[in-house]
Amino acid sequence: MAELLNDENEKKIIEDYKKSEKRILFLDYDGTLVSFYDRPGMAKPDEALTQLLRDLSFDVRNKVFIISGRNRYLLGKWLNNFNIGLSAEHGAWLKYNGDPWQTLIPIDTAWKKDLRPIFELYADTTPGSYVEEKDFSIAWHYRKTYRALSDIRVKELRRDMLPKAKALHLQILEGQMVLEVKNPDVNKGLAALRFMSDEAYDFSFSAGDDRTDEDMFKLLPPKAYSIKVGNPPTAARYYVRTYSDLRSLLHKLLRAAN
Repeated sequence: MAELLNDENEKKIIEDYKKSEKRILFLDYDGTLVSFYDRPGMAKPDEALTQLLRDLSFDVRNKVFIISGRNRYLLGKWLNNFNIGLSAEHGAWLKYNGDPWQTLIPIDTAWKKDLRPIFELYADTTPGSYVEEKDFSIAWHYRKTYRALSDIRVKELRRDMLPKAKALHLQILEGQMVLEVKNPDVNKGLAALRFMSDEAYDFSFSAGDDRTDEDMFKLLPPKAYSIKVGNPPTAARYYVRTYSDLRSLLHKLLRAAN
């Protein structure tokens, strides 16, 4: 069971970070490094986060990867100038520093024609919601929808999607105010393992706030430090309350190493 990160746990993480020579860090973006916004395009890295990522990636002992559900275009636009690796669409797209994007599997969009109209119907009939189409998935966002209505609509959409997704061998994901249908053959855990396959690391760290991050927590080595941003249940070893708490920990790691 995950523990709330306390001073003793934090001290152990910092000590292990400080004495390690090859580190790998996997960080989700929305809800983990930044707060949530009504529109995804508003979550651009602020100055403090920009400096934090630069400082983490500047240390030659570190390999830093942002593993996000966002599309590759926006993720690349915001984070392409850092010396970090990127993974978009829950692990479907991978990018090593300045290299081109690559996929783990071929893009299959044939199923979208069957499900897109359903998503669009719910967006049209649910004020404040909208549809986002990515290469490997379609997502329905409802953060700006009145809560009582969104609670009803998300249950209805899940009900309507479930038989179709099952027939098409697709996965339904429910995240932070979003319901998404995607190819099940990719996830954040597999992306993390792909990034780790080239070298051996003596310090592994992952952080995320969403159900999609649980794949990453489960597949990383048992000794890896994993942190859920938000309350349990989770497969992570520890949890913190907010993204600000996680940023604070990352700053402490930096100070300890210097």
